[in-house]
Amino acid sequence: MSEKRPDPNRPPQQRPQDTATHGTDTEAGVAVAVRLEEVSLEYPGFRALNEVSIDIPLGTTTAIMGPSGCGKTSLLRCAAGLAVPDTGKVSILRTELESAPERELTRLRSEMGFVFQHGALWQNMTVLQNMLLPLETHRPELSPDARRRLVADEARRFGVTSLLPLRPAQVSGGGQKLIAYLRAVILRPRLLFLDEPTSFLDGRTAELLKDDLKKRIRAGCTVVMVTHESNAAASIADRLLVMESGSVIAAGPLSEVTRSSDERVRTILEKVLNETAVYDQDILSLLERDEND
Repeated sequence: MSEKRPDPNRPPQQRPQDTATHGTDTEAGVAVAVRLEEVSLEYPGFRALNEVSIDIPLGTTTAIMGPSGCGKTSLLRCAAGLAVPDTGKVSILRTELESAPERELTRLRSEMGFVFQHGALWQNMTVLQNMLLPLETHRPELSPDARRRLVADEARRFGVTSLLPLRPAQVSGGGQKLIAYLRAVILRPRLLFLDEPTSFLDGRTAELLKDDLKKRIRAGCTVVMVTHESNAAASIADRLLVMESGSVIAAGPLSEVTRSSDERVRTILEKVLNETAVYDQDILSLLERDEND
């Protein structure tokens, strides 16, 4: 696919609602964890992302919401360096991915965790082997016994020790999603990317996962998550990014975006949140604007 050359007469694109400069820091003086600059991504016959420019501040938790097919997962994968955009640039922790040497990319991967929507566990390995993979790749200084102890500790905390000898096909969808989460966080990453982290989980396990996420966030982990579950977003995220047809139409503090006067934003949020049928103390309540605002 040929690269689209920028039009020199076209004014630079501004970020929706959350405009920032292209230095090392955002306008508010907060360091940037991930930066996308005019990122576009195409699949055969389909444009998933359309010149998206957005900053993810370090130490924040950003929820990405929007209707099905709007590009949420594509944006998440580009932001994590798992998908290479057709045009534009992606930088993670000030490292531009396109020009970074492989050694630097390997270092970055050791500081990141990613949970795929359907878990993406290796089916030819046991749950234990799946969880050991990040440690074997990025912590070669640890002995095999030390790695196994780390896995056992994580499994014990979440009550899934009995799953370790099983193959993923022998585990429920919710169990696979939880194992994928534990695999992603076992290296204590600085950046964590989650695609529908609470999907397939029962209520108790979802709360356990959210509590664990909150602890990691308080410890400084930057989280970017795609979700359609309003209670998950409202209880975890401090920032919200709303997408429509491959574009980001709103981005900023969660309380501001959910009270946006933009009808497109409000319509999308109401549609997405109504689909979840979760109303108690969640984002939907924020859409009811205070008369004194």
